[in-house]
Amino acid sequence: MSEGSHETGASSCGGGDGDGDGGGAEEAKGEPPKKKTPYSVYGGRYCCVVGCSKNQGRDVPQGIRFHQFPKQKERREQWVRAVNRKKEGSNELWQPGNYDVICSSHFLGGRKSDVEGSPSFVPTIFPTHHVRPKTQADAARFSRRKKFEENRRKVKPGKYE
Repeated sequence: MSEGSHETGASSCGGGDGDGDGGGAEEAKGEPPKKKTPYSVYGGRYCCVVGCSKNQGRDVPQGIRFHQFPKQKERREQWVRAVNRKKEGSNELWQPGNYDVICSSHFLGGRKSDVEGSPSFVPTIFPTHHVRPKTQADAARFSRRKKFEENRRKVKPGKYE
């Protein structure tokens, strides 16, 4: 096959061999397949638990695993209730999307279990103080901001133009 021609049915942007590994043409030439890009290059996905900052790209080497929400409706609902995350501006429970994950630090023993009745069947370990208590510094910051806004309104339009 000449260098400028394409195989029938092969995509020019997907690698070409259809197995999803990005190999294709390189393997045909005898070169090793390209390595898959690790999550760390793109930043990875974050754990969906409020107050948890575990990242799939950064924390996998430390032994943290990330689990997608189960497909089975009943078990998925148990996980959603356990996470107890609310939709923004509402009292309804948040629903995970296809790419939302939860890290293994929320399961007893640090591992998810697929055995019903096991303590690690549903995540149970969550931060207890994900809302930072207000401090005196917060009150002072609020007063400074309020004062700034009031002073800004007092400036006459066109005075500094």
